[in-house]
Amino acid sequence: MAEMNLWRAPYRGAQPISATIEIPGSKSATNRALILAALASSPSTLRKPLHSRDSSLMVAGLIMISIVLPIQSLASTRSLDLIIYQDGTTHVSSMFDIDPLDPDLSIKVFGPDIDNFVASGENDTLLTSEINGTDVKIDTFDSSQIFIEYDTHDLVSKEGRIWTFSLDSEVDYTVLLPKNTVIVGMSNLPVNMETINDQNKIHLPSGESEINYVFSNPVINPEN
Repeated sequence: MAEMNLWRAPYRGAQPISATIEIPGSKSATNRALILAALASSPSTLRKPLHSRDSSLMVAGLIMISIVLPIQSLASTRSLDLIIYQDGTTHVSSMFDIDPLDPDLSIKVFGPDIDNFVASGENDTLLTSEINGTDVKIDTFDSSQIFIEYDTHDLVSKEGRIWTFSLDSEVDYTVLLPKNTVIVGMSNLPVNMETINDQNKIHLPSGESEINYVFSNPVINPEN
């Protein structure tokens, strides 16, 4: 039987050993903490992580992901409904499903010329918002649904007697035309059409759409 080479432990005789040592961090725990910090919605601090080649590669990989991939929001448009008034002003109502962990919701409105913007969450809680051109940032306050309403003057134009509504939408939507209007042109086939109180309500698919209409009775503009 081969003789084993045994390691001889230090021996201090009858004196007890008293020492303070610092235990190094865990590689796997450090990498998990880095991923959780990257996914967090607020800044994180890692205390005494393990400085190793693997953790350095993890940091480099997370930085590359943040550069290459855009920030993806889980918000989605549940509904979009438009009402066109006689003067061409369009009232927009929309509802969004969002991740309640997202601190804010960024959306684009239909044109820079908007009025009466209101955003609300569950239980009709009014939410603060910041408008910059067509970009709007809304503080969600842990809401899972956001409702917005506003008036825009950028979706309808007029030439002679013909009024033209045009919109490029990412989702299906409905548009309610004013009373006493007659449709004289439409760029796309609608999903559905119905008449409500002498008003044409049209369900249109996503994408670019244009509707041309005239009033059966002349509309008098008070400004003229």
